This record gives sequence, structure tokens and C-alpha cells, in this order.
Amino acid sequence: MSQLLERFLRYVKVHTTSDLNSPTKPSTPCQCDLLRLLHTELTELQIPSTCYNAGYVIAQIPATASYEKVPRIALLAHVDTSPEAPGEKVSPCLHPNYDGKPIQLKGSTLSPSDYPDLLRYVGHTLITSDGTTLLGADDKAGVAILMTLAAELQSKPELAHGPIALAFTTDEEVGRGLESFDESQLQATYAYTIDGGLEGEFEYE
Repeated sequence: MSQLLERFLRYVKVHTTSDLNSPTKPSTPCQCDLLRLLHTELTELQIPSTCYNAGYVIAQIPATASYEKVPRIALLAHVDTSPEAPGEKVSPCLHPNYDGKPIQLKGSTLSPSDYPDLLRYVGHTLITSDGTTLLGADDKAGVAILMTLAAELQSKPELAHGPIALAFTTDEEVGRGLESFDESQLQATYAYTIDGGLEGEFEYE
């Protein structure tokens, strides 16, 4: 199993549903469970990071030699999942070498007749929930990607890069993702959010 997949499967099992009606930041304390896990894993990777009570973690990956003056970029992902569907006790299911046929889940079916984009992934491994909860790929896929990137850069110093900031935020699903977020902590010239969309899709403003 790849590091990316292993991380993703671990992260989706952490309950992080946000709450539209909560006045606190983060809106639910469970989101901090994943933030603390990420902070611990970054520490184990020897990447400096800070876990802020306002509901975010920021890590700084130093530039490799001779790239210190390259503009710093920031990469962001959010840990919370939508309150529109149950997000606790997620049980991810792998569907290797998808054949394009309907996928039967508990109480529902994922069919290409309803979701034509499924046919884009014939021959690939699909990951779903068991049908009783959401999966949480939005945006734990982004979280897993950034953590895998961090591990890769730490283990392969020959990969030259400029300074990189990583930010993991809360409450994006309830429209409060950057509330109380101090963007000066990023010290970045450009920022990119890794979240959703088709492979190769890029949006900007």
C-alpha cells in the first residue's frame, strides 16, 4: 500500500464534521483531533510546525541549498468534512481495478448511469465509504497529498525546491475556513488550495 493511500485511509477515520450552527472556532472540537495528529506526524518528520488554538496547523519546509531566495509558496487543505451527511465511524472501502459496473453500498448504489464520471476511472482503484457515511475525501485527500509531499521532500533531499509552507485549516465546509487565520504566518508569495476537482484542473483568482 502506498504512503499516500495509507495516510488517506487513516485520516478519513478521524471524525471531523464541522457545525454550521456552532459559534466556536473551530466549530467542533473533533476537528482538532486530526490537527493534533498532523502536528505529531510533522514533528516525527522533523518539519517545524505549530498547532494554533484557533483551528489550524502551519508547517514550514525550508528550501534546499541555493534555493533559499525562491518565492515561498503555501499549500493549503482543510480537515473538516461536510455536516450534510454523517461523518463519524467512516469505513472506507476499496474497489480495485474498477470495471465500470454499478457499485453496491449499504442502502445505495453508485451507478455510471447516475454518475457518468465513474467511467473515467475504469481500471483504477476507487475508494468509497460503506454507504452509511460520507467518505471525507473532501478534503482529506488534499490533507493526505500534502503530508505525503512533506514526507517525500524530507526523505529525498536531492529534490530541489524553494521554501514551502503547509497549512491545514478547519471549518471550510461551513464557510469559516479562514476565520481567525493569520495569513502572515505563511510568509508566502503565492498560495494554492489542494481541494476537489478533476485531475489537472486549476482555478485561480
